[in-house]
Amino acid sequence: KVVDEVAPEDEHKYKALMSLPIAEVRGMLQDLILPDAGQHRALVVRLLRHLRGLPPAPSDARIMGKWYAQQEAQERAEQEAQDAQERAEKERAQQELRRKAKEDAAKEQAMEATRRALEAAKRVPGPAAPKAKGPEPKRRRSSADATKVSAAGRAAAPVAATEVAPPVADAEAAAAEAAGDDSDSTSSESEDVADELERSDPSVVVPLSEADVKLFE
Repeated sequence: KVVDEVAPEDEHKYKALMSLPIAEVRGMLQDLILPDAGQHRALVVRLLRHLRGLPPAPSDARIMGKWYAQQEAQERAEQEAQDAQERAEKERAQQELRRKAKEDAAKEQAMEATRRALEAAKRVPGPAAPKAKGPEPKRRRSSADATKVSAAGRAAAPVAATEVAPPVADAEAAAAEAAGDDSDSTSSESEDVADELERSDPSVVVPLSEADVKLFE
């Protein structure tokens, strides 16, 4: 493993170490070109002792134990950091799932409330729509209505005659004045007949002639 990690130009030096006594190897390690002299030196020494079937020296074991302890601490710290990051991501994912579940539950409750309100509104009877009214049927006139209409017409007739009469009466009065004695004689004759009838029978009412009515007006 150590030989594989070394640059190719230093590979022959490692191979040469395997054939040398340990004491000579220790002295030669000071001259090796290594990126980390302390760790690689300990690794090379341990490797050579293992290849030659020698037990590790106390100093070598101490150096290697310290190095392995550092490696294990570093790996443990990296693993703990990775685990913490994974736990944080899982917690965020769970929080997001819980938030979505709450939103879905709130939406479902709102939809259920709306549906119940619509069903309740359908069950409540609304105001009846007004029926369209058609044309009213013509009422047939009865005989009583005809009698009322004729009576009203007769009652209104004298009023109309009275309203229209003055201009006609004025014209005829002027004509009567122009006629002279004929109208006076007719009027006097009518008055004589009326007086005579009233003296004979007071209950008798003599109707006036048209000429008397016009003169009276």
